[in-house]
Amino acid sequence: MFEKASRLKLRFNTTKGSVEVKDLWDMPLLSNTHFCLDDIAKDVAASLDVAGSFVLKKSEANTTDELRLDILKHIIKVRLGEEKAAKDAVLAKERKSKILDIISEKEDDSLKELSVKDLKKMVKKI
Repeated sequence: MFEKASRLKLRFNTTKGSVEVKDLWDMPLLSNTHFCLDDIAKDVAASLDVAGSFVLKKSEANTTDELRLDILKHIIKVRLGEEKAAKDAVLAKERKSKILDIISEKEDDSLKELSVKDLKKMVKKI
């Protein structure tokens, strides 16, 4: 899919001009400015609906737009997966930090329960 796009020098129309496939990876998924992957995908999908025919053969333009839509869907899927993975990593890091804090508190509590004599022995060993 990406090889075909690069051979065709495929470009995507946006509100800020046309962009190459490589530029899509840096675009926001959603935006109020309509410069985002979601809006580009909607435009390409709409052009396919308008240009499509159930009787006539698919034109070359339709095939190119189908390729565009496939690329957009793939990039959106990958980016959503990356965002989810990043959020999951942050949550896991926060959870690990909480658990380590609790372990530290429990260790402190267990030290407080030791006698002075046992604490002095521990200090000498350090």
